[in-house]
Amino acid sequence: MRKIVLPEFQDYMRAKNLVNEKYIRFYAHWANKFLSFSKSNGNLSYVYRFRSF
Repeated sequence: MRKIVLPEFQDYMRAKNLVNEKYIRFYAHWANKFLSFSKSNGNLSYVYRFRSF
């Protein structure tokens, strides 16, 4: 069984029709990776976290 990554974010993308349905899991996966990276690098500003990612 697959773990659903960021289900609320997936629902939001689906509801707003922001991403083609077949790519929603892909975007949620990378958003989750960025959030995890940001959490472990909280001492950096958002701009530097984004660039370092």
